[in-house]
Amino acid sequence: MIIDKTTIDRIEKYRTDYLNSLPEFQELFLEIMINNSDYYLLQVNNKEIGYAIKNNDGILIEFYLIDKFITESKEFFSQVLKDLSITDIYCKSFDSLLLSNCLLCSFSYSVLGVMYRDYIEPTIKKDLEIKMEKANL
Repeated sequence: MIIDKTTIDRIEKYRTDYLNSLPEFQELFLEIMINNSDYYLLQVNNKEIGYAIKNNDGILIEFYLIDKFITESKEFFSQVLKDLSITDIYCKSFDSLLLSNCLLCSFSYSVLGVMYRDYIEPTIKKDLEIKMEKANL
């Protein structure tokens, strides 16, 4: 695999796919950090397979592979860590690819923050034909 330092414009399509694949929204804390980070395009046999983003402190912020290469992700992930001299990883609990690779490597971890989401609209849509009321014991 070749890891090619690039610009955010060159990974934009993959990054859009990555963000759309997440079941939750990207954290603002990480998004602000990404603006001042280094971007890397991952390639195999002259084909783009994904990207990685590392901040200036050697922290991996994002790691993404297109679906076709997910089964080989552990090898690609290990190479990214080694070649980019990654010292830490900021991993969202809902980023299944990054989290599973971290767990497969048996990395120690600590929780840096817990996010609580406040939804503006109710998650349950009322059906006018069904009467809903709060239950009690």
